[in-house]
Amino acid sequence: GVVFLAVMQEQADSSTPASEAAARWAATHQLTHPVLADAEKAADPFAAIGGGYPTYPVIGPDMTIIKSDLFPPNANDLTALLESQGIW
Repeated sequence: GVVFLAVMQEQADSSTPASEAAARWAATHQLTHPVLADAEKAADPFAAIGGGYPTYPVIGPDMTIIKSDLFPPNANDLTALLESQGIW
């Protein structure tokens, strides 16, 4: 299967997010995938992979990076990428 995750590192006012803020933001935008609060900015290395935020790395089932940044994200490109890798 495919798992989508979002990571929130700061809120619009640049304050550190809490889990509750991430959950409210996800609900506001009607997101159905998990949105994690990263107050410690542990996900910062992913920005270096794609060149900045937002970054959309695609990581395979074996935990290798299939594509460093699928930006701008769209269903057709993601489907084609997963099909080319035999994942979808």
